[in-house]
Amino acid sequence: MKIQPKKCLIRRLPRSEAKSVEDNLLRKQRRGTMALCYRPTATKRSQGEEHKCELRFFLLAPTFRYCPGCIVYRRNVAAIRSIQAKKAKEILMEEFRATNVDVLTRDKSHLVSMNGRLAKELQDAEALIAGLQREKNEWQVAINGWEVALQNESAKTQALTVQISECQHQISALTFKLGREASDHQASKLQIATSHLTYHDQVGYPQHPPAYQSEVLYYQQPYQQLPQKET
Repeated sequence: MKIQPKKCLIRRLPRSEAKSVEDNLLRKQRRGTMALCYRPTATKRSQGEEHKCELRFFLLAPTFRYCPGCIVYRRNVAAIRSIQAKKAKEILMEEFRATNVDVLTRDKSHLVSMNGRLAKELQDAEALIAGLQREKNEWQVAINGWEVALQNESAKTQALTVQISECQHQISALTFKLGREASDHQASKLQIATSHLTYHDQVGYPQHPPAYQSEVLYYQQPYQQLPQKET
């Protein structure tokens, strides 16, 4: 025959009902009909043993809360652990100060020297940047002046280009005019020479001037009228 397991209460009880169940369980503990709550000492706690409240997780009627004695015990354990943690922290701080004062002092001096060196480098960099900024401003002023001069020279160049174009146009006109005058002069000379040849033919002079006379003297001779024909 199988033994049926006892049914346990799995729902959370109201405060009043939990209080009555707790009082009944405490009376059972005092009578010895129920196991007492296990509250280990500090030595056993250090060995890993845990506190156990029999009322909180009682199989038949659990209260889901610690009994008054367990509540006081847990408060005392928490206070002791807090004090121990503070003492351990103080001990660690003292050991840290004792063992690391020289290291911290050395690191502090190294950091101070490094900070001074970096501050000096920063000042040098700022001075260099300021000098470069001044040079940039000076070069900018010079470039602006050069741009103005370049614009003026460009305007002058454009004006000279216009003047050169006008001069070339005038030279072309004068060349054309001189060409026409030269052509007219050549035509006049040809006409004069033809007139002289016609005169020489009629008068009887040789067609060509003597060798000892130049062409200029020849053409400077007085003009002689042609003889009139007898009627």
